[in-house]
Amino acid sequence: MVVLISFEHRFILLKSIKTAGTSVEATFMKALAPNSPMGETSPEFFSDKLYCSERRTRGKLAEGFLLKPHCSLAEAREKFPIIRDFDVIVCIRNPYERFVSFFWWKLKKFPRWYRTLSKSPRLIQRISVNFFILFGPSPKYFPILELLSNPTSPPEVIRYENLGNDVARILERLGVENQTGVFQLKTGLNPSRKEDARGYLWKQSRKKAQDVLGWEFDTFGYLR
Repeated sequence: MVVLISFEHRFILLKSIKTAGTSVEATFMKALAPNSPMGETSPEFFSDKLYCSERRTRGKLAEGFLLKPHCSLAEAREKFPIIRDFDVIVCIRNPYERFVSFFWWKLKKFPRWYRTLSKSPRLIQRISVNFFILFGPSPKYFPILELLSNPTSPPEVIRYENLGNDVARILERLGVENQTGVFQLKTGLNPSRKEDARGYLWKQSRKKAQDVLGWEFDTFGYLR
């Protein structure tokens, strides 16, 4: 999903589900337009310097809105041919961790079930996560797959596991000062656990993740 396009700095920011993309988006917005209040529509977000694809005014698309919220990279490039040569920045995360986090994110939409399971014994949590992965929906990763299928240049990667350093490195390269650090949004959903996600998931669950995201393991060097 395209969330930011900077015409001044010539980059496109993509995010996908459960990669800290919302935190990165907010951090970039604040760094590039420091005088704009977070979460509110600002002319700066629709100027020739910075375009944000999902700011809204009273629940409606802001006047002058040019792209639908969270459009695909192909749609954005078709609307703005000039951005075909822009650098692409993409947020990634260990696929196993994304599947686990996706479960808790989906469950959060049912507060009573979320509260009950988050306080349940870890064995019950683990069984629930694995059953969801095996028999429930998979998170969508089309933006990164689309990028890799139609590359113009290698993407610049922000890894969840190295979030602060990667964000700081890219903003420094862009010549943008960031005084706030990385915003921590939508955090704290996952109950703590001793194992990493690879050890937490059953063999069958890992196989499903590999079937869905084998290309991502290979491309970004995550251990299967």
